Amino acid sequence: MFETILTIISLIGNYLNCRKQKVCFILWIVCNIGWVCVDLNAGAYSRMLLDVVQIGFSIYGYKNWT
Repeated sequence: MFETILTIISLIGNYLNCRKQKVCFILWIVCNIGWVCVDLNAGAYSRMLLDVVQIGFSIYGYKNWT
């Protein structure tokens, strides 16, 4: 169930990005933090690294959005 919620949040973030709404980055940050927790619990460390990098990209995108 938690994974389904994270997926929905991510899709909403994608929709908002298409609508050029800066809040999409906040949703992606929250969602990726959730995925880091899921990955840690599953022992999927390479997947967790991907999520950490995506958090970094989302922070960068939020700060540099014009």
